[in-house]
Amino acid sequence: MKRTVFGLIAALAFSVVAPLASAETTSAVAELEKDRTLADEGDVEAQFRLGSRYEKGEGVPIDVMKAIGWYRRAADNGSTKAQVNLGGIYMKGAAGVRRNYAEAKRWYSMAAGRGTAFAQYNLGLLYERGLGVGKDEAQALQYYLLAAEQGDDQAQYNLAVLYRDGRGTKRDNAESVRWSLKAAEQGYAPAMYNLGIVHLGLTGAPRNEAEAYRWTLKAAQLGHDGAQFNLGMMYDRGAGAAPDPLEAMRWYLRSAEAGNLEAQVVVGLRYMDGRAGRIDTERGMLWLRAAADKGDAVAQFNLSLIYGRGMGVPRNEVEAMHWLRSAAEGANASAQYNLGFAYYSGRGVGKDDAKAVSWFRRAAEQGHARSQYNLALLYERGEGVAKDDVAATEWYRKAAAQGIPEAQQYLDALPKK
Repeated sequence: MKRTVFGLIAALAFSVVAPLASAETTSAVAELEKDRTLADEGDVEAQFRLGSRYEKGEGVPIDVMKAIGWYRRAADNGSTKAQVNLGGIYMKGAAGVRRNYAEAKRWYSMAAGRGTAFAQYNLGLLYERGLGVGKDEAQALQYYLLAAEQGDDQAQYNLAVLYRDGRGTKRDNAESVRWSLKAAEQGYAPAMYNLGIVHLGLTGAPRNEAEAYRWTLKAAQLGHDGAQFNLGMMYDRGAGAAPDPLEAMRWYLRSAEAGNLEAQVVVGLRYMDGRAGRIDTERGMLWLRAAADKGDAVAQFNLSLIYGRGMGVPRNEVEAMHWLRSAAEGANASAQYNLGFAYYSGRGVGKDDAKAVSWFRRAAEQGHARSQYNLALLYERGEGVAKDDVAATEWYRKAAAQGIPEAQQYLDALPKK
């Protein structure tokens, strides 16, 4: 009984002390109603503000469809802000609205045509990736250029990458550096990272390790995981800084913690072999598994070796084969070679020469020298594939060109014409 009475008293007390609407709340309601009136009368800014209110839930429940309705009215009346926001909704999708790249392009094109840099940048993205339009990197470059010249840092960076890689235009390291500098000077970390890559000479530009280190460090300190990984490599190799394995490990670890799969593999292996400053098998396996579970074929291949050889963990042929197959299917050439050898020898799987040929071929086509030699040998013998001396000779030549002496011996024994 007491519990019921207490509930009634609480309810009554709540109703008595309920606060009156504040002046601020009253003002917000008044502003909303004012916007509605102005928007209905054709005021473009009010139409845009209503669209924004419904998109963000400011003073009204979030309602993307109503936001689109008001944005459309504003956009049709020439509001570039509304056109850009409509492009964004269709490009990303929203509650109750599927992504529609063609519709995104339509609205971004309207704003871009009136000189809006953000719309020009996004049109560049659509053309670069072939979203809603045919992929056209030359067209992407032109839109990036328009936005970059207005100071858009993302467009400047994307423009720099196209010049760096020679996509949509001829490769031009000088232009790549010029646009990267503009974006980097605005504090854009990916552009700093790009400058580090260019100054390392990885794109054919002159190597300048001091500049590479300076820009890579700046990007790494801003949290760019790729730059953090590259900085680790620079400390490893003494590029731009004195060699320092422990400092290298510190940056690899920060990159790994940020989700960089390549860094997670490096960190995992260094905990396994002691290059992290100590051997910690448990941590090593955790990092390798983190990358492997996300599909990293290098991590998967290393796990196959660790389990297959019992390196710091109990030997486990089932786990070894599981990770070997995953790595091979992930296009890791070394894993494909090992899987081919497993099928040829019958180790861990049933002997199957045809499957051996298949996996050796996949690795050989990636340039794996030993796979090329093994594939040639199987063609010569007719094991798992029809005997074919022409094909055998072709693969022996490729293996010999990579320094496989047995392949060269075969070629030397061929009759001279």
